[in-house]
Amino acid sequence: MTTQADQVLRDSLKSVLAQAADHDSIAAALTDQGWYEIAAAEGDPAWQALFEECAVTLSPAHPLDLLLEPLVSADGRVTHLIYATERTSAQQFLDARLGREPYPRGVTRASRHDADRYVILTARPTGCVTAAEADAGHVTLEPAHGLDPDLRLQVAQLHTSPDPIASSDLALCINRALVLQSWALHALSERMLAIAIEHVSVRHQFGRPVGSFQAVKHLLADCAVELESQRAVLAYASQSQDPVAATAARALAGRTSFLVGQTARQATGAMGFSWEFPLHRYVRRAHSYDLMLGPWELHTRRLGQLILDQSAVPRLGEA
Repeated sequence: MTTQADQVLRDSLKSVLAQAADHDSIAAALTDQGWYEIAAAEGDPAWQALFEECAVTLSPAHPLDLLLEPLVSADGRVTHLIYATERTSAQQFLDARLGREPYPRGVTRASRHDADRYVILTARPTGCVTAAEADAGHVTLEPAHGLDPDLRLQVAQLHTSPDPIASSDLALCINRALVLQSWALHALSERMLAIAIEHVSVRHQFGRPVGSFQAVKHLLADCAVELESQRAVLAYASQSQDPVAATAARALAGRTSFLVGQTARQATGAMGFSWEFPLHRYVRRAHSYDLMLGPWELHTRRLGQLILDQSAVPRLGEA
């Protein structure tokens, strides 16, 4: 249940996100309003509100950067984050055939301020996320004409091997980031499902609302079940520091956003693919969010390995 204090915080966030045009201006406005002091006092519930509001308002802000950049910044140098996924052997072979450099390549946000240093967060095939750093002189940027242009991403290509960063604090914060990112994906899934339900409630075929047909009801009911299951896992992961719970939440959130987006497009038919219909914006944002810190398939693989290492299947939500 949303409390009055939570609603005030969310209304304030919505106002900032609506008035600012890019990540830098949003970050400056949040700092002016004492966001980091609020977050320090309220903890992850405040961060959860920010991640969810950035998601559902389709904001150009990058909540992962707002959370992680203060932690990785050092010596007063302007530090930006690069999100990468380790290349598979087949991809590395193709890169060599195409003459691409054998160094990490990922995405970073467009910014008014040039970075002095980059921290590269790389999702490994095992699902774990590792950190490394490189000076800005070893990184070139170019516009990313990708799936979600409103997010204002750039392709970052390294020209040297980055130096590994070993930090237990960073590892714990990445686990927090996975859970918070899962709440953002959950909010996007809820919005996609709401759009689909509204459409099938007002759209008529054969003299009846499309939503009255059993096949459509079953599709949307399955999505509702997925969302409720995801919320239960997220609630537990938010209250614990269990890496299994964080990994399960992230894997389930990405999978659910994919399934709900797919089902919503099916339920809305041709309208769901039109530019004027809002569904595609949330589908694209969910896909973009899912790729940062690794797609859900990698986290599913890591979850399986964690369970094998423990030789027991955890019952998430139970002490």
